Amino acid sequence: MHPVLRFGAAVAVTAGLCGIGGPAQAEDRFSVGFGFGYKIDANRLGETITTDGLDAAAPRIQILPAFEAVGDPVPEIAFVDQSVITSENTLVVLEDAGQIKDLEQGGAMVAFDIALNVRYDFLDVLFARIGFNYSFRGIGGETSWKSDQDGDGVFTDEHLQKWDYQAIGIPLYVGVNVPVMEGKFNAYAGVGVAWASGGFTLELKAPDGWYYVAANDPNPFSAGEDGLEAAKVGAVNEKASIEGSAFGLGYIVGVDGEVVPDLNVFVEAETQYVAKMSEAVAFSDENSGRIFGSPKLAYPAIPGGQVIRLGIKYTFLTL
Repeated sequence: MHPVLRFGAAVAVTAGLCGIGGPAQAEDRFSVGFGFGYKIDANRLGETITTDGLDAAAPRIQILPAFEAVGDPVPEIAFVDQSVITSENTLVVLEDAGQIKDLEQGGAMVAFDIALNVRYDFLDVLFARIGFNYSFRGIGGETSWKSDQDGDGVFTDEHLQKWDYQAIGIPLYVGVNVPVMEGKFNAYAGVGVAWASGGFTLELKAPDGWYYVAANDPNPFSAGEDGLEAAKVGAVNEKASIEGSAFGLGYIVGVDGEVVPDLNVFVEAETQYVAKMSEAVAFSDENSGRIFGSPKLAYPAIPGGQVIRLGIKYTFLTL
């Protein structure tokens, strides 16, 4: 359980057991809130970026030193796994081995979140709240490095794996508010539904020859060096967007405290369980289709997620 959730629940239980809630805020009232927070691991891409990567449609080819056979020496061919998206932990190892240079890691994406809401408190301890959330990438999600594709010892070939993220949400919650210390502090929790829309964009750049694919010939090396060249993929410069919209469930839990009459500061955790498989999106670069093994890509879009938020609430009408 998240620390904010544990704290809110503890305050609510304590207030109920000790009877320290009071009628000071018994009137029905309307308030408006504004908050700023961060969404943890936007679109759940953190593992893809840092540890898992994303496999290519075909293995990478590695030419080993020639070995003696009957007749002329024959180069030995090995097939090794290759990734369309190379994980950052793999890149760290490659840099340590001297195979790449100038590695810059961004890690998992963290999105910033801006929220507006209107809340109605009624029947002493109940509330209803509707809001609007906008999330956008704040930090993380960008990885770059340089390789030596010519084998001349100069690392000038640039690579980029950059992720972006945007989402909007409209959540509706109903819940319980427990006033503490005559309403100077409040603990609240609510459940409800949310509609959300959004997703991510992947920008992928790689130099000529970084990727390989299988040629039409089942043995692409039967033609020697010509067969090897036929398996190389040219430079890749792709930017693909994955989006989706859906309804889902959600909940909030938080605490607030009065600063001056009618103005409170709050901290809360909000979680929206909203995800949608995207439509098939066509690549803009045909080489992207070669390495992905398809001219189109479909991937889960997750406009929901968990947000930790700090904000203010202003009561503008008391009935």
